[in-house]
Amino acid sequence: MGQTHRMTRGRFQILLWQRIGTILILLAQLGVLIYTIQSNSKRSILLQVILTAVSVFAALHVMARKDKGAYKLSLIFLILLFPIFGGVFYWLYNLQLTAKGLQKRLNEIEKNGKYAFLLLEDSYEVASREASDHMAEIRYLQKFNGFPVYKHTQTSYYASGEEAFEEMLREMEKAKQYIFGLLFIAS
Repeated sequence: MGQTHRMTRGRFQILLWQRIGTILILLAQLGVLIYTIQSNSKRSILLQVILTAVSVFAALHVMARKDKGAYKLSLIFLILLFPIFGGVFYWLYNLQLTAKGLQKRLNEIEKNGKYAFLLLEDSYEVASREASDHMAEIRYLQKFNGFPVYKHTQTSYYASGEEAFEEMLREMEKAKQYIFGLLFIAS
């Protein structure tokens, strides 16, 4: 109990100092922004050029990443919407040690869990022949997100959450090896 409390307290302190640091950076940026607006000195112009260049490099970095297009587009939009500080915020977020540590841990978990998704035969090729109308979804799930295509599966639609929940409980009791569930909630 004592060690868990220390770990939680340590994480809280790290989080607190990160937030305090972020607030101080925001205040400093607000001061720089006010100074830049009030002044047309060579220093303020140089600062604008440097921070805009940082934002452009951040946008190029986002474009080079292998992420979803909509995510990249919205991130680039936000960076370039605020060219003075958009890049600074992006780099501060990406260079945080906790974010890097979390990403490293998630990559490790994904790598160690890949064996659970291995199939005896490649259903992707079969699906590409038999369900060519759904190739965009199949490609997205298997190639981009790492979820393979399975044969001999079915899809069900339930009008209410109660119906779906009851059916999920029944099906979980019958499961022998693996359950893959995909749930969409639309209103």
